[in-house]
Formats: sequence, structure tokens, C-alpha cells
Amino acid sequence: MIKKDAEEILMDPLAGNIIDAEEIVARSEIRDEQARVLEEEKEDGRKGSRYKRLQTVLGEGTFKKVYKAVDQEEGKEVAWNEIKINEKGQDSKERALFANEIALLKSISHPNILRILDYWFTADSFIFITELMSGGTLREYIAEIGDLNVKLIKKWGRNILEGLVYLHSQDPPIIHRDIKCENIFVNAALGEVKIGDLGVAKERRMKRYTVVGTPQFMAREMFEGEGYGEKIDVYAFGMCLIEMATGAYPYRECTTAAEVYKAIIQGVPPVVLNSIKDVCLRNLIMNCLVSEKDRLRSVDCLKHHFFDSSSTCNGECIPAECMSGVPLTAPANDMEISFLSFKDNVITFQLFFMSMARFIKFDYDLQSDTVEDVANEMLEEEVVSEDQRDTLLGLLSRGIEKAKQRIEEMECKNTEEEMKKLSIDTEKEKSKAEGPKNDFNKITDRNLSIEEVESMLEIDVKFCQDETSRLYTWSRTVRNGDSKVGVEIGSSPDHSPELLPSEGIMEEQKKTGGGKCFDELECPNRKYDEDVSIEEFAADVSVATKRSSETVTNWIKAFKSNDIDSVFELKILVDEDWDKLGLTVFSSRAMKNMLYGVGKIPLKEKQLPTNTSIKDYGGGVEIKEFLHEIGAIVGKDKCVSIWESKLLAQDIRTVEELRSLHQDDWDRLGLSVYSCRVIKNVIYKKGRVVLC
Repeated sequence: MIKKDAEEILMDPLAGNIIDAEEIVARSEIRDEQARVLEEEKEDGRKGSRYKRLQTVLGEGTFKKVYKAVDQEEGKEVAWNEIKINEKGQDSKERALFANEIALLKSISHPNILRILDYWFTADSFIFITELMSGGTLREYIAEIGDLNVKLIKKWGRNILEGLVYLHSQDPPIIHRDIKCENIFVNAALGEVKIGDLGVAKERRMKRYTVVGTPQFMAREMFEGEGYGEKIDVYAFGMCLIEMATGAYPYRECTTAAEVYKAIIQGVPPVVLNSIKDVCLRNLIMNCLVSEKDRLRSVDCLKHHFFDSSSTCNGECIPAECMSGVPLTAPANDMEISFLSFKDNVITFQLFFMSMARFIKFDYDLQSDTVEDVANEMLEEEVVSEDQRDTLLGLLSRGIEKAKQRIEEMECKNTEEEMKKLSIDTEKEKSKAEGPKNDFNKITDRNLSIEEVESMLEIDVKFCQDETSRLYTWSRTVRNGDSKVGVEIGSSPDHSPELLPSEGIMEEQKKTGGGKCFDELECPNRKYDEDVSIEEFAADVSVATKRSSETVTNWIKAFKSNDIDSVFELKILVDEDWDKLGLTVFSSRAMKNMLYGVGKIPLKEKQLPTNTSIKDYGGGVEIKEFLHEIGAIVGKDKCVSIWESKLLAQDIRTVEELRSLHQDDWDRLGLSVYSCRVIKNVIYKKGRVVLC
């Protein structure tokens, strides 16, 4: 039989042709469906009169809007969900699709699943009524409260799993397909959570292939084209646990959707997973994120010892090496390299094979070993396979560079401790001395070289302030006098660097520790014209901090990749932006000290003053027009096409849609640090935008 399209059949009922029994049945079903829809439309008017929609908007998306409403028969508040459907509004197949899905979901009844109370159609919308949750979404709760304590994670994690177990135990199983914290709703009065937004839930009569959901919460099998089952909900639950435990959205380190997809396909877990200290929780999450064949079922997750108060695990479910090692690179091809220790020019690494949970320790001699030798040796001993060798070479190369940076930080830390002890000893000696004596001279009396003294002062000042490196300059105050002597390393003693104005900067809170003589040190910063190139600034920092030309090149690459070409563009960043530049803690601190002064940092984003000179853009302005104007204002026309592609890829079409984003949403747009800052400053009329 040649199957005809339903619309073609309706237009041509018989047309004088001989048709078989299957076509007669098909036509009968279509007419029955039309009659059913017409009858439902009459009923829809009656249903619509029961629920009164209020003006309070609870949430809004591209196609869906949620209002607060009142059930006038029960006298209770409910949620009115409105979805725009086909503009023609008369597509019986589309209506049937919605009706079938909601009929399925309306039949679901579980205390941890949001109830669908009713549904109907209007001319251009599909309306369904759900119970109202007073606490909003779990994502909103985390954004307001922060990461959750372990007891609450256990309680709410169990709530979510019990809902999933119910869905997955249906015959056939029901797959939610979009589990994430935005779709978990909090009942603040009862302290419980419920799974909601089951709009994409499906019965699993066979392996499913449609890719729906949020990329950060989608299991790798959803991209592999071989079908998937209910275990994709378990994977997404693991990502929810990460967000609950850390307060951070998974894969925030990825700047584009493509990077997220690549990480998922390669089985690379979110970096923030490493910050979870509870070993049993981390074990549960790892069991949720592994490949489908090894992943726990929802019912098995519920039996995991993390939820068992009588468990005697004591953190033994993950080897200590996995928790103590410091990951140096993002995992790749099932492998991750971590730093364990450093002694006598030998670095001890740990190679972690994720799917097998297997750990291999090995040493790398910085003087005699090469990455090729180590990789070949592992290949010969069958530690890695041939197809893993090239990946291992890349991991080793990056890991060694990261390890060297960490070793440098460790050495600085050790020197800090020695200097702290030295400063305390100095204070003790000072109390025994007859008459006042300059503290700086007390230190030089210990037969240290001038270079050592400069180094120690620089490090100890860092230790006293914030445990990061302080400014490259130092000065001292003459006791019992008003005069101050300022010396910049590499300059003559009579040179007095000009201090920057305090506008746009704030004092950094001091931390306790260190001797009094170090607390009295203050270091003036240089004043930079704001049109100074970023290359010149980076070179100055390298001279002051005695860093290599290779380090300077890396700094410049970090700045350029974030569209920062001048000191001005660096100085419009807020304090939170500096954490996103990819600089080491030492480098970031030294640069801030040179720009703003010792103990001072840029303003926080919430402290930016209103700038009335910035043009006010209406919400209806198209995003393309808005971005082109910004590009012209800040002289970044070359960036406009990139800005457009990033925002349009996230379905942002107008200024109002961009203005509605939350902070976490901005972090996920994939914009460079500078681009994100200047666009936010313009759209919210805050801070500076152009060089005055």
C-alpha cells in the first residue's frame, strides 16, 4: 500500500480510487480525531472558567510563560503554564501530540513529582495547570543560598531519586530527559523538592534517539546516535548533585557549547567535581557520570551508601590518591594526570584511568626524562594503548608545565613560612634591644644579601596581606618620623612613583599574621597612562617580578584571547573578571598591585557606579544593532561578528532578552572577559566603557 499524507486524504476522500482496508481505517481515525478535538474545544471553555489567571509572572522562556493562578472551585493557588503552539492553531496532529503527552503526565501520581491538574487549548496556546511550589526552582534556591550542606543534599537527593525511580518503574518506563536544577521545584513550607517540567518526558517503548535537554546535563549516549534509555536521567541527576554541592553550574570552564559537547563525548567530568570534599558523595556522582553500561540505575542510586546513615564507609569508597592528587589538566581519552609530590628534582605524577578507576604512579626527572621516553615506556609495559599514546604525550607536556608552576608556588609558600618565623624572631630581638632601632636594619643585620632581603620583604608582605604575592616594589617608614622612603626595584632611590587616584578601587581586607615591621611596609604603584599597550604593561610586570620572556608571552596570550589590548581595557574589569583571565594567583596579584596599589583591588561588580552618560537602549532594540553600536564605541569592530554569533546561538534576539539574563547565564555565553564586561556595562549603564 502506498501511504498517503493525512492532509492529502482529507482533501481527497475517495477520488474514485479503490482503496484497501488500512486506508479506510486511517481515514476513520482522522475524522474521529477531528471530532474529538472539536468536542475538547467546547470543554476547554468550561475548564478555562475554573482557573483565573493572575498578572504575577512566575517564570518565562522562549515558548513558555508561567503565571500564578487561582482554582476558583478549590480556592487555592496554582501555576498557569502557557505554551505557544502552531500559529495556525488548527493543526489537529499538533494538538493531539500535546494532548497525548499531557494525558500521560496527568496519570502520574507521586509525592516527589509536580502534579498536572488540568489542561486545555486556546486558539494559539496550550494551557496546563500544575500545583504551585512556593520556593521556586532548586537553581534559584542555590543562587540565593549557595551550595547546600551534606544533610540537605541527602534529603533532597533522595526526593529526586524517589521521583525518578517511580518514573522509571512504569510499564513502559518514562524518561524525563531534562533533569536539571531549573526543573526541580522547592516546597519551602515542607522542605522538600519535586521533579517538574515533564514536557519532554517520554515512554520508553524502545531506545530513543531524539536529542533534547540542556547540554551540560546530557549524557554522552544522547549524542552517539545509538539510542538511549532511562539512565540519561541518572547522569543528569549526578550533574544536579554537583551543582547542589558546589553552587556552581557544571562545565563553567567551557566557553562554548562545542566545548561542552566535546567534554561530554570524551567523558571529561566538570572541573568543579574536584572541589567536592565528601568522598561518598563524590563516589555517588562518579557512578552517575560513567558510561551507560557501568552507570547505576536510579533504584541503585537510592541504595548507595551516601544515603545510608548507618554506613561505615568512612570515605574508603574512593582511593586516597584520587582525593589527594591535584589534577593538572582536563581529562582526555579516559585519562587524567595529577600532581602528587616533588623532591630532588623529581616530580611524582598520578595517571588516573577513569572508566576503570585505576591509578598509576610514576616519577618524572626534570633533568633526565622526556615525555616521549615516559610515554614509550608506558606503551611497552602496556599501561596505555597505542591509540592513547598521543593523548598521553599532550597530557604529560601540559602536566609538567602546570606542575612547575605549582612547585614554584609551593616554594614561595615555604619561604613565606620561614619569613613569618623570621619576623617573629625579629620582634623578640627588638624587645631586648636598647633604644629604638630601625626594623629594616634588624633584618639586614642577619647577614642576608640585599637581593634576599628584597625577595623576603616582597613575599612576607604578600603573606601578611592575603597569602598571594605582593607588589614588586617596597618602601619603609622611618620609626618615629614622618618621612617615607620609596624605592622601586630597578630604579634610583630618589625616584618617587606617582600614586594612582583611588577612584574605581577599594582597600583589600587585611589578614592577620606576620610581624609588625612587615605590616608597616607600604609599596607605591606606578601610574600608567590608560592607552599604554598590554605588551608594555606585561613587560613591566615581568621585570618587576623577575619572570621569563616565556611567561610574558603567556600573559599577553591570555589578555589577547580576552580582547584586552591596552591598560584601559584591563582597568575596566571588575574584581570578579580577574579570576576568569586564566592567570596564576601570583601574576594576578602582582598586576593588581602595579595598577591599583598595595592592598587595593578593583571594585566588585555590584559596587560599580551608575554611568548616566551611557546611552539608554530600549528592550526592543535588535541585538545586532546593539552590538554594532558597542563595537563602534569601544573600537572593537573586529569583535562584533563574534559577539553576534555567540548571542544568536543562544537565541538572544533583543536587548531585553539579553538584559534578562542572570550572572550564571552571562558566564555561559562564551564571550571573552573584556567583551562580556563592556557589554554588561553598557546594557546596565554601569562603570566605564570608553577611554576619557
